[in-house]
Amino acid sequence: MENLDFILSLFNQYCFNDAKNNIESLEYYTSVNPALSGNTLISSLLGAIKNYTFDSIDLPLFQSILMKDRKTPQEQQQIINELLRWKSYGKQQMAPTKKYLEDIIASSIIAKANSKFSNDPMGYLNYLKQSNIKIDRSEALNSQGFDKIDINTIVASESNKRFRSYFDWVNQQFEPYHEVEFGQMCIISAPPGTGKTLWMMTEALNMAITTKEKILYVSLGDMNIRDFIVRMGAIQTGLTFGEAARNLGAIYNNLKQLIGNRLDISINPAGTVSVDELVEYVLARGYSAIFLDYDSNLLMTSSTNSMYLDYGTIYNALTKLTIEGVFVEVGSQPNKVVWKEAEFDLGDLGESSRKGHTTDMAITIGRFPGPNHCGKVKMAKNRRGEEGDTMGYIRLPNGRFRIIPVDLAKQFADREKTLFTDQDVDQALGMYNQSLQALSMAAPGPQKSQKIINPFNKP
Repeated sequence: MENLDFILSLFNQYCFNDAKNNIESLEYYTSVNPALSGNTLISSLLGAIKNYTFDSIDLPLFQSILMKDRKTPQEQQQIINELLRWKSYGKQQMAPTKKYLEDIIASSIIAKANSKFSNDPMGYLNYLKQSNIKIDRSEALNSQGFDKIDINTIVASESNKRFRSYFDWVNQQFEPYHEVEFGQMCIISAPPGTGKTLWMMTEALNMAITTKEKILYVSLGDMNIRDFIVRMGAIQTGLTFGEAARNLGAIYNNLKQLIGNRLDISINPAGTVSVDELVEYVLARGYSAIFLDYDSNLLMTSSTNSMYLDYGTIYNALTKLTIEGVFVEVGSQPNKVVWKEAEFDLGDLGESSRKGHTTDMAITIGRFPGPNHCGKVKMAKNRRGEEGDTMGYIRLPNGRFRIIPVDLAKQFADREKTLFTDQDVDQALGMYNQSLQALSMAAPGPQKSQKIINPFNKP
């Protein structure tokens, strides 16, 4: 761990009090360490830990320290960004840093004892006995006074906690930024064959391309790595699944260029991975987002003979990730009674209503009858934005979902089996919007029909 990085980590809520309670040992450690001795910035930061409470240390104080140390505006911003990163980490993420801090304090106490009592064994032992490491090992909840909240740090860190969904319809549900916050759990619920895997792949791919975050996609079931590349490649390029399969090498190389090392894939048989193993794996490797496809294929390590309680346990465990700032998207099936419905609600989630209680967002995907993949998407729950909004969709042979008006989705659904393209959707959507515009400009009157023009009708 870099020296300044370590000092900044001490301002995290899970390390601050340990640093403050052992500040003399930390000061001694910096004074005898050639890489730290004489560093005025580090001395000032340790002074802030020594002289202020956690509640009273805010962003303006840091800015003042950096200005006094004559940091340039660019250097100030870089250091503050690192500080905000450390302050955003949760208990599990900070556990290695806390152990590192403990080791440094212990080594400092021993080093100080050696320097003071090199010729006095009894004095050496007595000093060690009196110099207990003051580390908080309590698992109790952390709290702070409402009037002591560092609102400046919260506001400054907000920009680092959001991403744009591939689907602009999703972004529009969040005001005022029209972006999705990390640290949320989102359920994508759809009947088998409707496309929840393709929806989740789309979001994972988009996040990997447009952000710098580390992402994990966990597939539990019958998909193999070839299937994964084919589907994701089709989504990215616009080729059909068959075309993508015939060009697999080129498809992979293209995806590799776009994604880099930001996306990890874990393909497992159903019933082989427990939620506890999954949570531990994600936290240990520092992922910012995980896509779990899907919940019913997790290994049940214990059973209460109640799906309500068992799935409640699974989703409670997943909140350990959201508390740490991880975005969690979970595929889930609805109850069988709505498998043929074009629209369904939060209460229709399968196995356990605890899913709906725990999740922050729930997007449901229903399907109209007919040979084409069309239906309705609904924001069934949104804890941090608008909910209840419903739109239509068509799923194309390249795996892409196109979010369109419900009326237009019905018109696509009523057509005979057709391999519709993005161009077909764009053309139909243009005609649809033109008809709406024409209706809005027409003078009202009982003699005028308010029926939307069907773009598939011949002139």
